[in-house]
Amino acid sequence: MDWQNIDEIYTKPPFSLVKGNIINLTVKVEGDFEQFESSPLGMRAILTHWIYQIPGKDIKPFKLQGYSKTDKSFSAELKICRKSKEVDELRLFCEDIAFVFDNEDICITSWEVKLLEG
Repeated sequence: MDWQNIDEIYTKPPFSLVKGNIINLTVKVEGDFEQFESSPLGMRAILTHWIYQIPGKDIKPFKLQGYSKTDKSFSAELKICRKSKEVDELRLFCEDIAFVFDNEDICITSWEVKLLEG
């Protein structure tokens, strides 16, 4: 199993994220994404329930507003509900998704974030 290098996948968006922004995240993959998505713990569940932790707290920075998928990609509209000045939540999210995909032999080939509102 090859582990993906997060620095080769993730680039910080060219705009600032603030609470209330709505972004579109589009991720293209190689591998058996359809099989992964057939699980109850597919991308929609991850996007809906993803959190990160800081000492003493669970942080849920995004709220899923919309989701679509193909056999080789997914797209999600995410509302920024909490934004830390110290933490790049999108990078943490990308790291977690890459980790899950690595374990499923799925490779992220493209990670793109666009600002929809805000």
